[in-house]
Parts: sequence; structure tokens; C-alpha cells
Amino acid sequence: MASNINQYEEIVRKLLNKTLEKKVEWIGTYDSATFIAIVDSGFSFEVTNSRGGPRSTSYCKVTMKDSDDYTVFELQANPVSEETSTANDARWDLLKSLWDEARTVALGLDEKISHVNDILDKL
Repeated sequence: MASNINQYEEIVRKLLNKTLEKKVEWIGTYDSATFIAIVDSGFSFEVTNSRGGPRSTSYCKVTMKDSDDYTVFELQANPVSEETSTANDARWDLLKSLWDEARTVALGLDEKISHVNDILDKL
């Protein structure tokens, strides 16, 4: 199972890199903490950050699904704390980074920040 987790983490790293390169389009969902990307061949990724609850129930999760909407894999991590493992902490950093970038793309945050910056420069 550990080798599968390593493969899944590598896919998530690639997805993060492609997102940073602006090659993956993310969209929002009815849940403001969840974003979805659909890639070629009908594969999709869903990233969720369940913040707001107690630390013990907070998590960040990525789910990959196939074209039939079946889950291929799911990776989840809890926020870094004294009780979490090094593997969890590294996975948290990866998943949280992907969530942050997915949110930025889906909500058009870079454009909004640039626009408001222009507005403030004109005041």
C-alpha cells in the first residue's frame, strides 16, 4: 500500500505543478471549500479543505475519479501538530498547497488582486 500512496502523492505533485503552470482549470462547487478539475479522458480531481472544525476533525483531501465517477484514489491529511506523523505533515503541505492553488484559479484571485491594486493606485 505504501507504494500506491507514493504513486498517488506523485500524481498530486504533478497536478500541483501543472496548476502552477496554468495548465489545469479548477472550478468551484456548491461547497466553498471544494474545487474540481477535469482533465483529459474524463479523469477528475476534487480537493477539499475542511477547516473550521476542531483540529482533530480538520483535514485536506484530494480525490481522483475516473470517467464513470468511480474513486480511483483518495489522499487525506490532518493539519500539522505534535501528534501527527512526518508522512502526514508532508502530505498536508502537498494537499494544502494544491487546495490553495485550486482556490486561486477557481476564484480568479490573481486577477481580482491585480484589479483592486490598479483601483487603489488610481485613488
